[in-house]
Amino acid sequence: HTRCADVTEFRRVLFRSEKPLLDHAHLNLSYEQNFMNSISLAEIGFRYDFSFAQLGTSVRQLNKKPSFVQYARGSLINDRQTKYLHADNRTNVGRGGISIVPYLDLNSNGKREPGEQKVYGLNLHTNGGRVEKSERDTTIRILGLEPYTNCFIELDPNSFDNIAWRLEKKTMSVAVDPHILKLIEIPVIVAGEATGTIELDQDGVRKGIGRIIVNFFTSTGKPAGKVLSEENGYFSF
Repeated sequence: HTRCADVTEFRRVLFRSEKPLLDHAHLNLSYEQNFMNSISLAEIGFRYDFSFAQLGTSVRQLNKKPSFVQYARGSLINDRQTKYLHADNRTNVGRGGISIVPYLDLNSNGKREPGEQKVYGLNLHTNGGRVEKSERDTTIRILGLEPYTNCFIELDPNSFDNIAWRLEKKTMSVAVDPHILKLIEIPVIVAGEATGTIELDQDGVRKGIGRIIVNFFTSTGKPAGKVLSEENGYFSF
């Protein structure tokens, strides 16, 4: 008779742990035992996260050979279009980004021209990356995006303090390219409001008239819109 039995063999044991010490400091512990190669590795390290880089040091024991390691890692992001230079403690090699520049489109042609200034206050939401706002020049940057994917951006139309500032586009999908901050200029149009009341004077008594069509035209006579008055004669466009 032949008997078969299942045998479980451990080839590798790995343990890792990280404990925060301060707001930006971390203590790391790790141990690895490889039974196939008879290799054991123990390590204890300390890492501090600055805004511009991560600095760390660790002591390793490989079998009976100790070693001392020091390291620093981070990245530089340079965008000439928006004159942006930034040191980041995260690795951005191979990643992509988007620069969002909202501006006041005074002539409503959808193109930024000299004299059309940037505007403050735009809020947005994305499906990836991290959002950084510049208080100096109002530019919004989405960093750390996975390349060769699409970043979905949702713009908040109620961001601005001025109720006359409106957004024509509320959502957009932007293709992400590696090693590039793609510039997207968002036109903010200036919308005016016309209100009034249509009344009929009968023997000195004014009474509002409803269901009257009020047409609006541009200075060149081109139709710009129309609205129907309410029951009391009030209209708003």
